[in-house]
Amino acid sequence: MPFDSAQIAKSARLADRLVVMSVRPISSDVVREHKDKVIRDFSTSMRGRSLVRSGVAVWQSVHIYRNVEALECPRKHIGPTVDISAAPKPIIALTERVLRELKEVELELEWFYTDPVVNVLCGGQKACLGVWDRGRIVAIAEHDGYEPVVYSPERSWKTLWHRLTVFRS
Repeated sequence: MPFDSAQIAKSARLADRLVVMSVRPISSDVVREHKDKVIRDFSTSMRGRSLVRSGVAVWQSVHIYRNVEALECPRKHIGPTVDISAAPKPIIALTERVLRELKEVELELEWFYTDPVVNVLCGGQKACLGVWDRGRIVAIAEHDGYEPVVYSPERSWKTLWHRLTVFRS
């Protein structure tokens, strides 16, 4: 189905405007489950659990406006973290496409030591375009043949933060 920009103006809902572009955002339930899993994994050590309970370790976000460079080099824009890798190329390409077609949208980057999330914002509404970890796609909005969730196994490896905070006996 060819893209018709006239249809975008017909809806005030961000999700509807993305669907007109054949982009189905990641469900808020999938994003919430992923964020909960990241916190659970982080909380497996006593130190991680303590940081979460005290409110020191929390999901953070930064409004990056229309700056796609922040996805290519997140550390430059959010400062040092334990691990925050560049977004995979399909997430960057999707984000560029959405910014090109929807001129009034802006971006938000969320992270919790790892597993960044990129959201598109417009008129107080938010839609998730992608989640990645160490350069691998965890979830991506359905578009151009990409399924909404393409990588979601139980991790067989431990994150750097986990290795640094678990005391060896």
